[in-house]
Parts: sequence; C-alpha cells; structure tokens
Amino acid sequence: MGSGISTICTSCGDEQGYFLGSGMMRGDVGFEAMNVRGKARKEINILVRKHYDEGYHIEEGGAFEYRLYACPKCNTLSRRFYAKFKHGEGETFETRCNCHKCRRELIGPVGKLNEFGFVEEPTEEEIARYNCSKCGQKTLIKGQEMICWD
Repeated sequence: MGSGISTICTSCGDEQGYFLGSGMMRGDVGFEAMNVRGKARKEINILVRKHYDEGYHIEEGGAFEYRLYACPKCNTLSRRFYAKFKHGEGETFETRCNCHKCRRELIGPVGKLNEFGFVEEPTEEEIARYNCSKCGQKTLIKGQEMICWD
C-alpha cells in the first residue's frame, strides 16, 4: 500500500502532494519500466528484452516504488520512480534520477529505509531541511497525510 504526503511552504503558501510507495504495482519488470522516464526506461527495456527469460528477477524489498529525492544544488524535493532488479548472475540495475531544473543527480531517498527495504515517510524535521520549489525559501512544513493508495 502506498501513501500520500504533502508539503506546505509557510512563506508563499505553495502546497505539493507526493504519492509514495508501491501500492499494488509490484509485478512484471517490463510493465514497471513504463513508470521510469528517459534513458533509464530505455535501459530497462533493453535489459528486460535481452534477459527476462534468463533469470532477471525483482530485488527483494523496495524494488519498485515512488520515492522522495532531494537535489543537492537546488535543495528541493522531487518524487521519482525507483526501480532495482538483479540478474541471477549478480548483475544489478538501479534507476538514477536527475533534477528537472538543474540536471544534477538527485540524492535520497528522503526518509529512512525500514527492515523490509521500503522507505518510510519523511519526518517533519527531514522536510524542513529543503527549500520550497516555488519561492526558494527554506520554510517547508509537512502537511497532512493525504491518502493510502493502491
């Protein structure tokens, strides 16, 4: 089950919603690749076509889920689709994400990994470390938890 959180900027009032987690989407690697953008999607599709019958499998714990990431330059939050899978011979593929504004590689996930490998919702303290993507001020607060989603 996925969850939704929101952030609110106390300076400009901008509110952003983020649907995080995996819901019921855990399944076929080729289908999940449709949630990944750009070069990573092409890489997944090539690997799936080439190796699907040769033993690629979903890595246990958090292999496919939406996560919250941070840009080290802009210091803003972004939701991205995370995918990781492993070939039977030890090869691993893991998505990497870039900031849409400055193109730097995002860091994260924001939030702690639990014992099952899933990312927990970020705390108020974690949210407060980042700038508002609209006005640039470091005045974000965690809004209400929005919903649980599948």
